Amino acid sequence: MNKSIKTALEISDLSVRYHEDWVLKDLYLTLPQGSRVAIVGPNGAGKSTLFKASLGLIPRQSGQIRFLNQPLEHVQRQIAYLPQQAMIDWDFPITVKEVVMMGRYPYLGWIKRPNSQDEAICQQALETIGLSDYQDRQISQLSGGQRQRVFIARAIAQESQLYLMDEPLAGVDKKTEGLIIDFLSDLQAKGITSVVIHHDLNTLKAYFDYLVLINQRVIAAGPIDQVLTLDNLTKCQLVPDGGWQE
Repeated sequence: MNKSIKTALEISDLSVRYHEDWVLKDLYLTLPQGSRVAIVGPNGAGKSTLFKASLGLIPRQSGQIRFLNQPLEHVQRQIAYLPQQAMIDWDFPITVKEVVMMGRYPYLGWIKRPNSQDEAICQQALETIGLSDYQDRQISQLSGGQRQRVFIARAIAQESQLYLMDEPLAGVDKKTEGLIIDFLSDLQAKGITSVVIHHDLNTLKAYFDYLVLINQRVIAAGPIDQVLTLDNLTKCQLVPDGGWQE
């Protein structure tokens, strides 16, 4: 990649295995700053593992990771991570507002006591995703789309420079999908990078401008118009039934 291009994420020689099975092997990836990036691959390709290993949430056998041209520990508050819905305990007794306020935790001291500015940021985030009237509800009382919006609001409240989002569009209603895409567009307009694990090949060009195809390693990566081809999808074992119309 051109050295003059600022990078959001640089991964070198990343390898991860569970027991004796390699999930990622010798993976190299560089993502430009200010892009809307889609991470796409078949089931078991290591997409979620890529995020978790990069963030130090699971051990890796090898690999050097740099976020925003620095080690993770130097920029941790500038990175927002949205896990899959299935990884979240929806029965935990916590309100919508309390979840959103968690986005401010990287900026708070040990006491974790938010000030008026933190409150205002959270209220604005709730308004942005249309859940101001739900802020005192338990998250267990929300629909699937509303729950996803709560975690988008938490990400908004964090005011980060890099967003890693694991299938935020999976199983949501059209309104929530539109709100999420608007959020990604707003981030890009501010020069902020979003990296999204995605599964719908038909919406890739509409929603993203940079594509990474992975299957234990990077199969192809680059501007979406260059990477989204039948040849690359075939190499990644992603050709849908009935073929693919470019």
